[in-house]
Amino acid sequence: ISNSMFSQNTNHSGGAIYAYKVIFLQYYNCFFINNLVNKFGGAIRTYRTKYITGIKSVFLNNWAHSNGAAFSIFDSIDITINSSIFYGNKYDVIDSYDGKSFMVGYSTFRNNTLDFYGGVRIFKSTLAVVHTSVFATNNAKYIGVLNFMKVDNSSIINSHFMNNYATTYGGGMFLFEATV
Repeated sequence: ISNSMFSQNTNHSGGAIYAYKVIFLQYYNCFFINNLVNKFGGAIRTYRTKYITGIKSVFLNNWAHSNGAAFSIFDSIDITINSSIFYGNKYDVIDSYDGKSFMVGYSTFRNNTLDFYGGVRIFKSTLAVVHTSVFATNNAKYIGVLNFMKVDNSSIINSHFMNNYATTYGGGMFLFEATV
């Protein structure tokens, strides 16, 4: 999927795209704006989609009532998100559950309102890497902007965390049973 815009779509899960048991999902230079769901993945929801690559895309003002305002991922092997902007989304921006490898690089997360877990939540993963990214002025009700929970091997490299807020744990980062 390239050079496309998904705007003002609504659904139960996956406001713009729902990928169910897809082998490979790639999107490039796409805009996801004002998408809304009642459950998972305001813009994109994947379920057992094995390989996911997103490059040079913008996620603006998407909303999910449960998890992943921009992206909700369940049971994937390899997830790579590069050179993307996440701005003004409501609820956890990216929520990845039970994946093998997760990487975000050269991306910006700014002015997102995070209802519970924070901006990027990686739960039960073998590898998680965040590099050369900016997390700024995000506001969370409970846990901060970057969360590694039950991650076997993780790295945060050359990234900038500034003016993030969480009411309970780690405005910038929360680590739980994670190796960093």
